Amino acid sequence: VQIPSNLAIDFGDAEVVDLRQIPQEETVVDTVYFSGTDIVESIDSTKFHLQHDYIYRTDPELDVFSDAATTIPFEGETDLVYETEDGEVPVDLTNTSFDFPVFFQKRKYKAYITAFERYMNFDAGAQNVVEDLVPVSDGQLNINNNIASPTSAQINITAADNGQVEYEFRGGFPNTNLNLSTPEYSFTKVFNINLLTPGNSVDWQPYDAPTAPGGGGDQYFRAYLFGAQPTGSAFVTQGPALVDLILRDPPGSASQAVWSAGTSISRNESYGLETSKALEASNSISLGQNTWTIAGPTIVEADSENNIELGLSTSETLNEEGEVEKTISSSTSISTPALDTDVGPGGDVFFGTSTNILFGKTFNVQLVPEDQCALSGVDCTGPSIGGYRVGKISGRYVVPGTAVTKFAYTRNDI
Repeated sequence: VQIPSNLAIDFGDAEVVDLRQIPQEETVVDTVYFSGTDIVESIDSTKFHLQHDYIYRTDPELDVFSDAATTIPFEGETDLVYETEDGEVPVDLTNTSFDFPVFFQKRKYKAYITAFERYMNFDAGAQNVVEDLVPVSDGQLNINNNIASPTSAQINITAADNGQVEYEFRGGFPNTNLNLSTPEYSFTKVFNINLLTPGNSVDWQPYDAPTAPGGGGDQYFRAYLFGAQPTGSAFVTQGPALVDLILRDPPGSASQAVWSAGTSISRNESYGLETSKALEASNSISLGQNTWTIAGPTIVEADSENNIELGLSTSETLNEEGEVEKTISSSTSISTPALDTDVGPGGDVFFGTSTNILFGKTFNVQLVPEDQCALSGVDCTGPSIGGYRVGKISGRYVVPGTAVTKFAYTRNDI
């Protein structure tokens, strides 16, 4: 069975019909009305015993965009500011500069994935081809995104999606390895999407030609992920006891201040390392006791802890700037003491925590001044843009651990 105007559509040889059991005869009627009226123009009908549907589906296609309006192709960062001893230097990061897009560790990104099937109607001749793009309504997206943490995801596309779904991810850990067989791919990571529809499968390959013309290249989406990869052993030290909040007692005997149940306060905390070595300027922060596992490091977006005795719960979220957003909530009403001996400042209640802190070494993928690429322990790749190349240098990290001790004391107790 073929379509005369498009011989590429071929349903193969006609199937053998089993006439040993003849189905009951059916009749279908097709009524045509004059345009814009309810006046019948013609009535046609046909009778049949068996209906056989020939369903033709083209290979699906994938496009990925940075916006829901599908006007901006998916890309990473467009610029960054490189800090030097002499000030800040803006650096262009668009695809026209470095070999591949750039993403940042811990930062959140959104990709809008569109899936469709392209059909061509040649009935009016080769010069009057009619193209129809039909949104996929029964597909499955299998995502293997090495830029992200976690790296894998699965999304089903239904008719209600109209062929477009949103995929959000957070930048994971960089690739700190040089690629000796295909040097152009050094420090890059692959973001691949596979689309399955009934009878068909396709991978997202947004480039028309291999991205490593010298050989060994492919057409998958690749990018640099700027960030830190922990390496080697770490050591733990006791951190300082920090006051999270102070509940002030008002003046006057028998007076007290109350922190009502169900209320919260929030603040940001940042950790840094001072260093005199220019090539160790990139230090990093991670969050929570689950940051380290037997299988290796992972990005932890949030951590939380409850203290039933104090009636407090603490949640911590790692933001894109590497700061810990800490929120403390009260599950019961907490008040300053209404005692004659604890009046005013002496009755102020100090709530706080003491934590352990984990330190270690990292390899960082980032922009490196071109004149430093020849130094020992520094590897660079790709072109020089504005005096900078993509490279790997050494760095250090600091991880705030879980609370060892929580305390609540009045000023008089202290």
